[in-house]
Amino acid sequence: MPTNLRELGVEPTEEELVDMAHKCAVGVGGEMGSAKVLDEDAMLSIYRASM
Repeated sequence: MPTNLRELGVEPTEEELVDMAHKCAVGVGGEMGSAKVLDEDAMLSIYRASM
């Protein structure tokens, strides 16, 4: 089972990661989460960590 994006054959650029985080934030209407509220910067950090 893959544990990161590279193991899936996906290697997005920094610009693509920023775009993904922005689209995620827009898609959920800004911030999301109940146990831990995630803003766009937190979403971007998660995407970066997935590399």
